Amino acid sequence: MKVLFVGVTDRGAVSKIMKESLRILKNDVPNIELFCFGLGKNKKEACEFATFYTRAIRPFPNLLLCKIKNKILHLANFRTSLLYWKEVYKLLNTIISDIEPDIIVACSGPFFYMKAAYEAAKKNNKKLVLMFFDPFRDNPSIGNNKHLTVECDKWCSYASKILYDSDTTTPLEKMDDKKTESFLIPIFEKNYDCEQTNRIVYGGSFYKGFRSTDILCDFIKKNRNQQFEIFTDSGNAKRIKKMSLNNAIINEYTSSEKFEKACQKAKAIIVLGNKDMKATIPSKMLEAISLKKPIVGLNFSKKLYYINKYPFYFDAGNNADVLSAINKISFKEQNCFDVYSIFPERAPKDFTNKLLKSITQ
Repeated sequence: MKVLFVGVTDRGAVSKIMKESLRILKNDVPNIELFCFGLGKNKKEACEFATFYTRAIRPFPNLLLCKIKNKILHLANFRTSLLYWKEVYKLLNTIISDIEPDIIVACSGPFFYMKAAYEAAKKNNKKLVLMFFDPFRDNPSIGNNKHLTVECDKWCSYASKILYDSDTTTPLEKMDDKKTESFLIPIFEKNYDCEQTNRIVYGGSFYKGFRSTDILCDFIKKNRNQQFEIFTDSGNAKRIKKMSLNNAIINEYTSSEKFEKACQKAKAIIVLGNKDMKATIPSKMLEAISLKKPIVGLNFSKKLYYINKYPFYFDAGNNADVLSAINKISFKEQNCFDVYSIFPERAPKDFTNKLLKSITQ
């Protein structure tokens, strides 16, 4: 059986989740062939478990702003727009003709992947599965946009299965219960034994109305005796460098491997909450939990249940001496922590089993 995943790229949270999940899927189902397509590096990359088709058709690596028709379109709107679906659609048809998949699985966001996958699946008479990692109905960038709602209704009507993140709501208010199912984003527990640095690490982009550089920089300034390391896109890296943070190393985000190594060696990881927690859930929180690292939470307007259950989470807004609390946690205590004893519902097998069932039904 050949399965083509659309929206899986070489970077980002969805990419990490899907790559880890597909690796498990490939090991469990030897007769399955996996192909992945998304926007990223302009090359075809063959991995040990799948073939990746990546194509840069929008400004990379700076994901924050795109200049389209003399307008600056913010990423919050960009992720919910359908601007690039025709270009993705053309590439998809070429790939479908080449590999002849049995099924297409479209992951969001951005949502133009779903539009392109829907049109390509319909044209080529292919089975379609939708995976909503980002909220649709509750996304403030969509609001009451009737055009996008009508489009989403078309995709969902055609799809044989619809999966959505249970931390959000169903993509549309009225859904077919027989083919709609929620999933919990899995945590991939990682044990490591490497030299620990004294740095606290932050990695990610900053979106207007969602995450602000000011909140992060203010926290760094208040803790001048602590060393920090920041990984972000080139535009925000330049902006932060102008703030003269003498106790912070600022890196332009170049590869997930470099960032992951920095996180493994870090004393703690900063997770910056979104202003509107209904819009999207910070996946960095789950990544930090998988590494069993102390987490410094900034700007969390809503308490997520896994924050309350994780013993190494510290809300900087409610704990003035958060660094002292982190220093009391030993490396041995972190490494001995059993993630799945606290979060059994987020074991990868639960997620991959739902994914496999949606493909084989």
